[in-house]
Amino acid sequence: MAITIQIQPGDLEQLRFSVSPLIELTFSYALLHKPAHHGLHPRWVEAVNQNLWNLDFPYMAAVVPLKHYLADFVTPTPTADHSDIETELRRVQATPPQIVRNNIEYIIELDGETETRRHFLAYPDEALFCLTEELRLFWERALSLYWSRIETVLENDILYRARQQALEGAEMMVNNLGDDLRYQARTLEILKHCAPTQICHYLTTLGGTGIRLVPTVFKDALVSWQTAPEWEPMIIYGARGAGLWYSTGLPEPEGALRAVFGDARAALLQALNMPGHTSELAQRLGITSGAVSQQLAKLNEAGLVESHRSGYHVYYRLSHRGAQLMALFAG
Repeated sequence: MAITIQIQPGDLEQLRFSVSPLIELTFSYALLHKPAHHGLHPRWVEAVNQNLWNLDFPYMAAVVPLKHYLADFVTPTPTADHSDIETELRRVQATPPQIVRNNIEYIIELDGETETRRHFLAYPDEALFCLTEELRLFWERALSLYWSRIETVLENDILYRARQQALEGAEMMVNNLGDDLRYQARTLEILKHCAPTQICHYLTTLGGTGIRLVPTVFKDALVSWQTAPEWEPMIIYGARGAGLWYSTGLPEPEGALRAVFGDARAALLQALNMPGHTSELAQRLGITSGAVSQQLAKLNEAGLVESHRSGYHVYYRLSHRGAQLMALFAG
């Protein structure tokens, strides 16, 4: 079973990456309710279950069933490279009533009717308000504390994909986004497991306006897609290093590395094995952002780190020379 998407001239040439806190929220909620998928995030699941103890999210449960389909209006395609959670929640609450009803009717067809789903059908604006309140609460309890770490992994993935696209071409990069995604001769094919009542063989053609690519740490190896006419085309895929964001602490730098660079710079070089912005690096190392900035300036002068602005932050990573140096000490 497969979804076939015909790519028009301009779609592949206008690939754009986005970081979406709302999409991260939606997929984290779905993962939390699928024990078989907890493998990469067991400590997060344990911590969040404690934070959510005795809380119910009936409106989220109504639009994010445990399998097959989630309401498109909960994951609208991002309109910018970066956004904040409140901006994205306002977009959800502004969804036209007919789109809400269409999505909910499809969910009922696949997963059954509930009192909350009937509320969406009868009073969509009122139900959307209830939904956004639940989404905000879930964000505050489950993700806000960890967002800086998650965002760093997403940015690192985007840097990797952008570099791969520049060196090997867009076709190679797209083919590496997920195990179930294949691109060939201007055709995207997505393999899919479907419910018995779900249509799984269909062909759609994009309009040549481009595709948004959105990484998430809470996605498995299979991609999700958005081709509904109300939103820009989108592919959601699992980010590289998705299991690393929750790690706390860093390995001690090798003695030789400390001897050459001193404890502070050695620790920073070690931390830069995963790119990050100044505040994120300071959090990892347990020092001030000012101290990190001073050390980064020295390492930059030596050609060992490089920077890249993305959205609100400047991200730092080891340069090619820095990576070669670290490889010598690792050996």
